[in-house]
Amino acid sequence: MAQNQNQGYQPIDESKVNWDQIEEKFGISKEVLERTGAKDNMLNFGKSGLLDVTMLIYDQKVKAAARLQLTRLQDGTYSVLPHFVRKEQKLENAEYMGYTFTKEDAKALKETGNLGKVVPLFNVKDNTMQNCFVSYDKQTNELVHYPVSKLHLRESVGNVKFTPEEMELLKQGGIVKDKLFEGENGQKFTVDFQVNADRKNVSFVPGSSRKEEEVQEQNQKTKMNWTNEDGSIKNLTKWKGIPLTEEQQKDYREGKSVKLDNYPLKDGTTATMYLMFYPDKGQPFTSKNDPMQGKVVAPANESETQVAVNHQGKTNEATKKVDEPLQKGQVAPKNEHQKNEQKPEGEKQEQKEEKKQKRGPKL
Repeated sequence: MAQNQNQGYQPIDESKVNWDQIEEKFGISKEVLERTGAKDNMLNFGKSGLLDVTMLIYDQKVKAAARLQLTRLQDGTYSVLPHFVRKEQKLENAEYMGYTFTKEDAKALKETGNLGKVVPLFNVKDNTMQNCFVSYDKQTNELVHYPVSKLHLRESVGNVKFTPEEMELLKQGGIVKDKLFEGENGQKFTVDFQVNADRKNVSFVPGSSRKEEEVQEQNQKTKMNWTNEDGSIKNLTKWKGIPLTEEQQKDYREGKSVKLDNYPLKDGTTATMYLMFYPDKGQPFTSKNDPMQGKVVAPANESETQVAVNHQGKTNEATKKVDEPLQKGQVAPKNEHQKNEQKPEGEKQEQKEEKKQKRGPKL
């Protein structure tokens, strides 16, 4: 065992694979497997791509599409395990080895090919639960799992080296996004990485690869959505449902800040905010600060208290007992419920004594 550990990773010894038997059983020669790159994948414990195989069933030749994988026999030699194309599975609420996929799980498997997290699966061989990665083979519509305990996560892929934080994220099944990968021909791509149970290690997330030029082009398109061909700022007639006056539209086109009253906030209230085009990002943005003056929005005085209480956690004597968000222009509680009855302790005690005297003695 120690000798194997010193040797490190070792692919399958191809002399232990009966290639002639594979050709006889599946109609695929060793030369075809070499030419398609399937042989190298199979010898490295992976699968071939989708191949057309021919099998003899009840003296009849049957053709089918399958991915081939080498499997070890008891005598130490290797045979082929075929993975045939299955009917597309309905994954939502489907059970797999004791785990039931949620709607979000099904979406992740279909979009990325990976579950995106580690889940406990029931191992029928020894009746135990083991944490596993789960992936969906889009070529064969087959679910695949791989135990976390067997994972030897590589720290880099090509020129991409993962940070300790990224390594931890990968071990949890998460996605490391937007890494710049350089191919052998010097072509650069922006790709996402994630552990794939089928490949038994980290790999590209299918569909995430984008050429560097495409990324730049996409960024340029985003900018063009807000600018004209000559680079000037496109006109805006409204923002977040707030109509802009002609004067506000003119100020925005000229790169000036535009004051917006009744701007909708996340808590359902409104406040005064400022809109301005951001040249560095090529798009508009809003702020509670006036970018032209560099000062905090005195949200037109009438909104100053609202923003301070609702979003900055500040209070004054009139609002320190307020439980509900203030509305635009509000500087004090609007009723006893919002005020939460803030009264001096001495006054409260006097009121209690007064109530006792009015009620009189108990009979």
